Amino acid sequence: GEGATLRFEQPSASSRVLNRVVGSDPSAILGRLEANGIVYIVNPAGVTFGPNSVVDVAGLIAAAGRLSTDDFTSGIDRFVDVTGSVRSEGRIDASRFVHLVGRGVMNTGTIVVEGGVVSLTAGERVYVREGERGLLVSTDRSTAEPPLGGAVVQSGEIAATDVFVTAGDLYSIALGGSVRARRGCDGGRVSVLGGGDVSLDGTIDASAAEAGTGGHVDVVGRRLSTRGATIDVRGARGGGVVRLGGGERGMPIGDEIGRTSVRVFIDPATEILASATEQGPGGRVVIWSGERTDFRGSIESRGGTTIGDGGFVEVSSAGALGFDGHVDTTASRGVMGRLLLDPNRIEIVSGGALGSGDVDEFADPGSDPSVSRIDPATLDAVGGDVTLEATDSIVFTDALSLSTDGASVTARAGGSIQVDAPITTRGGTLTLIANDGASGSATGSGSVGVSATLATDGGGVGGGDVVLIVDGGSGVVVLGADVRSSGGITFAAPVQLGGERSVEAMGTVTFASSLDGGGRLFVRAPSGETIFASTVGSTTLRDALVTDAGGGTRFAGNVRVGSGGIDIRDAIRLDADVTLATLDGGPIRLGSTVDSSGAPRSLVLLTLDAAGTAIDPEGIIRLGGDIGASSALASLSIQAETGIDPRSVPAAVATVIGEGSLRLVAIGDISIGAGEKTTVLGDFEVSSAVGTVTVGDIVALGSLEVSATEIHVRRRAPAFVYDPTGRLFLDGGVEWIAGVSILTNVAPVAIGVGASP
Repeated sequence: GEGATLRFEQPSASSRVLNRVVGSDPSAILGRLEANGIVYIVNPAGVTFGPNSVVDVAGLIAAAGRLSTDDFTSGIDRFVDVTGSVRSEGRIDASRFVHLVGRGVMNTGTIVVEGGVVSLTAGERVYVREGERGLLVSTDRSTAEPPLGGAVVQSGEIAATDVFVTAGDLYSIALGGSVRARRGCDGGRVSVLGGGDVSLDGTIDASAAEAGTGGHVDVVGRRLSTRGATIDVRGARGGGVVRLGGGERGMPIGDEIGRTSVRVFIDPATEILASATEQGPGGRVVIWSGERTDFRGSIESRGGTTIGDGGFVEVSSAGALGFDGHVDTTASRGVMGRLLLDPNRIEIVSGGALGSGDVDEFADPGSDPSVSRIDPATLDAVGGDVTLEATDSIVFTDALSLSTDGASVTARAGGSIQVDAPITTRGGTLTLIANDGASGSATGSGSVGVSATLATDGGGVGGGDVVLIVDGGSGVVVLGADVRSSGGITFAAPVQLGGERSVEAMGTVTFASSLDGGGRLFVRAPSGETIFASTVGSTTLRDALVTDAGGGTRFAGNVRVGSGGIDIRDAIRLDADVTLATLDGGPIRLGSTVDSSGAPRSLVLLTLDAAGTAIDPEGIIRLGGDIGASSALASLSIQAETGIDPRSVPAAVATVIGEGSLRLVAIGDISIGAGEKTTVLGDFEVSSAVGTVTVGDIVALGSLEVSATEIHVRRRAPAFVYDPTGRLFLDGGVEWIAGVSILTNVAPVAIGVGASP
């Protein structure tokens, strides 16, 4: 009774005493219970610790079920026929553990086991034992009907190293009050595993004291909800781990029978704290469900104030996701953390899926439950990188503009990604990956469609790359809008151009696969390169290609464009044999030098073909720099009128123009058309080490020097070679084909072995 004291004197702290009650009345401890060992109180009718009770023991097991003598003597804590309830309304102190087992378990009092374990378990059969990673609590049921009064209710205070709250199938858990878990300087472990509904409305504190790291909190139930809950796993040396509903990407929670939640609801008043408060990384927070997750709370997982990266947050569902909360994974002295949203299908659209009047925590999703609609304003406010992953598709219906400097956006879809509204970052990387196997089941036909501007230069902050990828399959990147980047831009998939488009980057622009379609493409990279690693216009880029890159333009495939022509305003490096060709008389302008890159082989072939047609024969090639002067080509061919009878074309048409002094250098042959008119506004040098040089009409306003094993000068009604300086050198066997005039103002003229004109 109250005021009475019962004390067990035992040989050691591991000694056990069993108090088994077989009557129909529950056991009531109303006074003081003391023991230096372990005390069992087993009564199927129930056990109650009154509001004025005080228990001070090494270990306590109170079970409202049956424990066989054989199990007890063997040290097996297996309870069957659990039909009563266990209520703790007073104070329980223990040095090792406290286990409360019943059909219903309620704590409104205080349980303290500093350095030990507390477990509250509801089920018909319960097995408590030590596992490799700590305490294991197993529960099961023999019927499919909900148990009357089957629940765990915690509204008091619990303090221990590890806290386990477990309930069998169809048993509910209501966790309120205060639960604190601490292991020395580090945070402890709190595990709440329910087979039925689980609700949280109190405080779970697994934070670290002083110089430790945050602890570990797991909560799972068939349906999981929070109401104003606080979960704290902060640590001075690093944040801890919180998993609600499931682990990362839906991994089950639990040591034996893994569990995940079907539905999860996190209300606006719930906060999850997983930051590193001084140094070290932010923690890891996962919220996951099998059917639907509604998240409206706040999560903080920041890096340490002195040093440390931001943490990782995943809010996901295998089905639908409602995301209308706040996440902060920033790092003032480290790398920014990341938010992952990972449902089935995603649409970024104003209004999202959650209305302000929606108060039903487990309401059925809308008319299309497979689509997770997320308001871009919610993502704009995220403090950290944002990753969107969908097993199916991702659509950007309304504009997304991240407000955090340096924060990136990554979208990965097993199917297609469609951008119908601008996406802007403040210097953060923008990556779109379609047909992505890592996001689920790749369709094989997913594409990236860009119908609105992609930009990483918002707010004038530099550094953000743009990367567009189609991971295998037959999909393409449909470029229907401009792309701007304060870093580099990579198109890691075939690109289909639509309309007149601009691609601008402070870094390098890379087209890793083919570029095709209709329209004009302008590529500008003042501080980087432009790289075309495959063909441009395999079926014909139907207008024009213009590049202007401070680091030059590299080609590893052929280029074919329409009447708008080719305008390369920077130095060209050739990684393979390349033909630059235009149709319908489109001009070609090379504004700087052309050389071999030296890889993958040192000698490459270059063909410039500005071919006219019978309708529009005009094709002009303008050369603004030397070709092969720094790294000689294998051979060079320049042609401005393929398939046209030169006798029917005026001499002024289809010309090659050198816009200053010009050198053309190759190991092998150099051919300037069958009858081209070449005009060089300065000195002109053509040099072939072991090949043949073929030229037509040449007008050099400076000196002219042609050096080759063999030189062919072809007739063009009539052909002529003009050098106003008189310093004309044709060094090699010269063959004059059909009458050619040589015009010079002064001598000398040197002509190698061969026929005279």
